[in-house]
This record gives sequence, structure tokens and C-alpha cells, in this order.
Amino acid sequence: MLQNHFVRGAPLRPVMTSLNGDNSWLLSFPRPEEERPSSSKLYYHIVFEPWLTGPANIGSSWLIHITTSETAAAQTVEAIDMLIDEVEGAGLRALGLDCRLPSREDASSKVDAVSTAPGIILRIIT
Repeated sequence: MLQNHFVRGAPLRPVMTSLNGDNSWLLSFPRPEEERPSSSKLYYHIVFEPWLTGPANIGSSWLIHITTSETAAAQTVEAIDMLIDEVEGAGLRALGLDCRLPSREDASSKVDAVSTAPGIILRIIT
């Protein structure tokens, strides 16, 4: 399904990947072409509202207790990195490039930033 998003030879477009079937997303935005060689990535990846496992309690469990209706597709940083690999690989194929993506040994997490609310970047990872 991801491959259908990419058109060979067309400019890269943003990709939104649901992480938990609710409000957690992996947002992937195309990097400028001149930045791609130095970053070894086609996209800038932001994890938005990272609620991956377990219920959320606000105040205490007897006040507000929220659970997701679905099990998250990505429950760990490693699983998110695998989704990033899929996005990057599909983009490389669409551009007609045969490049090796950095392996887990080559890089730490492939997430570039984490946001907990619109307009609030919790952490930028370099």
C-alpha cells in the first residue's frame, strides 16, 4: 500500500503513517535534495503524540483512564525505525536509486524529532 503513494520519477510527497490506530503518527516530510547526502535520508521523520503502549491516566486511574481500541502497530522505537526504513526504501525505489539504507549498527534511532502537541517539539534528535 505504501508503494502506491510513490510515483516513479515524481517529486517525493509527505507520508503520514498511523502508529496506534488513534492519534499517534509518524510524519515523514521530504528533505531538500541538497540535504539528502549529508543525512543519508530522503525524509525528515517526526513522531507525533507517541502513545504506543498501555493506558493513559490523567490525574489518577479513577479520574480519567483512557485506552486505545487497537493495539499499536509500532510499540517500540525499533518498530518505528522499521516503518521509517519502509518509507525511505519506497522513496529510493520511486527515485530509481539503488542505495543502501543505514543499518541499525550505522545509526541510532532514525526518528528526527518527537512532538507531543501541535506546535510543540519535545525533542529534536541529531
